[in-house]
Amino acid sequence: MQELLEEDLEFFQKELGLKGVYQIFSYWNSPSYPGFMGKRQGVAIFAEGIVDSGAVFYTGKEENILKSFDEYISNESFQENRALVCVDVSDSSGNIFRFVSVQLPVTSKGESTPYQLEVIDLLTRELNKLGEFILCGDMNAPRGNESFTRLARNYRLYIFFS
Repeated sequence: MQELLEEDLEFFQKELGLKGVYQIFSYWNSPSYPGFMGKRQGVAIFAEGIVDSGAVFYTGKEENILKSFDEYISNESFQENRALVCVDVSDSSGNIFRFVSVQLPVTSKGESTPYQLEVIDLLTRELNKLGEFILCGDMNAPRGNESFTRLARNYRLYIFFS
């Protein structure tokens, strides 16, 4: 799950009846949804059979989201945080599967930007350390653009829409 507000984590765990692994990476800063402004958001995975989990900031720093919202929005470098969450899940036969959840930067009209490409390269470096995995997330990288091409170069991509 991406763009999950910190305050909603317990609700989803209870409603789903699943353990959740969560990493905050930014404050909500979109005037389109004023009720969410200043709330912390992140990425999560909810699953049964979690045997190991972790989170990594592949750009930015965790300290940036510990700042007040006003301080956070006052400095663009504080807003360049991206994190992934990773869980190893055991099925009923004892097989282990690794899942990773991320959210890449959104861009105007789905265009690739230098910043988005830099983030994809940093993400790829972290993912290369994880062995085999199933990558889930909001990639904000439509087919045909450079962002999608960079991801497809490294991974077999299956696109699902919900």
